Amino acid sequence: MKILAFAASNSRNSINKTFVTSVSKYYKEVDDVIDILDLNDYEMPLYSIDREIESGIPQLALDFASKIDESDFLLISIAEYNGSYNVGYKNIIDWVSRIAGRKTFNGKPVFLLATSPGPMVDLLF
Repeated sequence: MKILAFAASNSRNSINKTFVTSVSKYYKEVDDVIDILDLNDYEMPLYSIDREIESGIPQLALDFASKIDESDFLLISIAEYNGSYNVGYKNIIDWVSRIAGRKTFNGKPVFLLATSPGPMVDLLF
């Protein structure tokens, strides 16, 4: 099984990246491959319909979508910022969702995790 794991955060010191990396080890079997991505490697312009019309879908969005398509399972740790999710994650999802003929995760099973050191975590649940 090929597992794609990433933190939905663009922080270089993301506790969610540490968390998803740690949890991914529990899925490691003999033939499994775990691909841990860093969202900072997929930084692209903020999505706008005007930008999409003018320039098309960025190659990094296509590359990220390919990573999803090559995987059997997604393991994502969502970062909480002021009671919401990270803008870097939202931007990637916005771009990927605009690729013609696809759903964002294309029907892949997704296991969502979350952790936060901030006081807002109590408000989320």
